[in-house]
Amino acid sequence: MSKTDHHVLVATVLANAIDLEIGYALDAIVAAASAAKLCGAT
Repeated sequence: MSKTDHHVLVATVLANAIDLEIGYALDAIVAAASAAKLCGAT
């Protein structure tokens, strides 16, 4: 499976099977992207 298809696996993973650190990292990415959009970055 290529990296571009990893989103397909998400539907098969139970939420409680994902380590909390993954959630924290994804939240940090979303926060950084949101801050960049507020500053005018694309």
